[in-house]
Amino acid sequence: KAVVKKMKTAYAKRALQAEAVGAHAGNYSGNKIICGDFNDVPVSYTYETVRQELQDAFVAKGNGFGATFVNKLSIFRIDYVLPSKDIKVNSYRTVRENYSDHYPVCVTLTL
Repeated sequence: KAVVKKMKTAYAKRALQAEAVGAHAGNYSGNKIICGDFNDVPVSYTYETVRQELQDAFVAKGNGFGATFVNKLSIFRIDYVLPSKDIKVNSYRTVRENYSDHYPVCVTLTL
């Protein structure tokens, strides 16, 4: 029960944070790049709320599962680079080095 309660609290906090970031980004009319550790998967409320009309660099140029979180299964993509659609995504690469519990992501963009 304690784990479920902890997860529920974390989801609620992430939702509020995602709404704040999404609202701020939505109020800016220029090109933007939002990137970071969302601690949530691509089918989540957090991801969709922040991404809005932005493109996902992994979807544009990545391949495979794009896992960024290092664990035994290593199939979770929870780190994102989300540029405006007017920004060209040239390349996307996940670096399979254990610098932390997340794999670094290298993205090349053309503004």
